[in-house]
Amino acid sequence: MARINRLQHIVLNCRDVGASIEFYTRVLGMEIVSHNPDRNMAFLSFGKEHHDIALFPFREPADRLEKNHLGLNHIALEIEGGEQELRDYYQHLKANAVEIDGTMDHVMSQSIYFFDPDGNRIEVFADMLHDEAKEWLHQNGGVAKPLVLEEVAGIEAGHGHPGRQRPRLPSRGDPSAGPGRTDYGRGNSCGCSGAEWDGHKGRSYAEFHGNSGMIHRGSTSSG
Repeated sequence: MARINRLQHIVLNCRDVGASIEFYTRVLGMEIVSHNPDRNMAFLSFGKEHHDIALFPFREPADRLEKNHLGLNHIALEIEGGEQELRDYYQHLKANAVEIDGTMDHVMSQSIYFFDPDGNRIEVFADMLHDEAKEWLHQNGGVAKPLVLEEVAGIEAGHGHPGRQRPRLPSRGDPSAGPGRTDYGRGNSCGCSGAEWDGHKGRSYAEFHGNSGMIHRGSTSSG
């Protein structure tokens, strides 16, 4: 049997294809490779592929996706550059009134999560460990710690809590990866102590800790 080579593209059913074209071109900078108004469908590219995302119409009335739903959790897109470029992208999202779900430091990457017009969650991330990331993940499991990408009262950009230093990047296999270590999607995923984690199981970091950990609670796009 042939071996799968790569994930090549994503196809999204949309309530309003025009609104989704506007979002993916304006916010994500995608190129329209093909748009067929008669069939109400579009093929978009980040520049190298014939298409990375296709937008098809969903022909039945539908509500926007709930934030937690069965199936796809999010689509992850890597940016060029590092933390400064991620901060710039954060400001770009705010300037375009995009609903931001949160910002997280995964050690091997730093990420912004936000929603498209239909409620699909998108992650834009900066790769922080590059070629070492796969081995680091194998040794440490998924880590999700708070990340602030702009100056707010009492918090320095890059820090999750007032007065708390941003954690150093652990080396491969370093047990100091600590309480944020988790099998992704289970257990402690925000870097809290055991007592803190027991206090907010089932709630997001922002819901439990307030805005000191994540600027947005997932219901506003302007901070």
